[in-house]
Amino acid sequence: TDVPNLGGNGGPSGDPTGNSADQSLGARGLAIGGNTQPAGVTDKIDYINIASAGNAVDFGNMVIETFAGAGLSSRTRAVVVAGRKTPGVVSDIQYLTMSTKGDTIDWGSNALNSLGYGIGAVSNQTRGITMGGNNTSNARLDDIQYLTIASLGSINDFGNLTANPTDTERAYCTSVNSPTRGLVAAGTRDPGVQINNIEYITIPSTGDAQDFGDLTMPGYRAGGCMS
Repeated sequence: TDVPNLGGNGGPSGDPTGNSADQSLGARGLAIGGNTQPAGVTDKIDYINIASAGNAVDFGNMVIETFAGAGLSSRTRAVVVAGRKTPGVVSDIQYLTMSTKGDTIDWGSNALNSLGYGIGAVSNQTRGITMGGNNTSNARLDDIQYLTIASLGSINDFGNLTANPTDTERAYCTSVNSPTRGLVAAGTRDPGVQINNIEYITIPSTGDAQDFGDLTMPGYRAGGCMS
């Protein structure tokens, strides 16, 4: 269903490079939007208490319903970047406060460089980073871009994916991270070639991704989790 799953970790940080002094776990996880059958794209937001077991609880709604967007979060704020809807593709950014319940809020006019859907994303307490994806014209991208989660500021260039010097673009990739390092794995390239490469970036810095290794087999739209 391509639902962004968000779980914040660490406390707020004023460090503009993306470092965070507090790396303790957040308490709440969110599932935002998605594509249901046969009803279509939903604007529903649910939340769970990560430390417990039980059913999800209604949180609110998206101001623009999307699926296949990118989810970024700190411990205090969740951000949903771009996505698809029916019909069309959006490059809007929406955010909400993790500790409250309510609808998403429009980030503003600082849309992400024509990003559309199928985007990899990593984040720490300060910085959210998007990696690859499809643009609003359905073309694959190798762009890496970042935003400051606590602000409503502009989107900045971080670097590029580098898995293959002649074909670096990828979409529908899997992304995981620690507070300092972000990894992107798998995905598809035009014209639909599946990837087994893994790349990494250092979140507090900027620069191109570096080779990490390979998966045992190529694929795309895989789930990801981390400790």
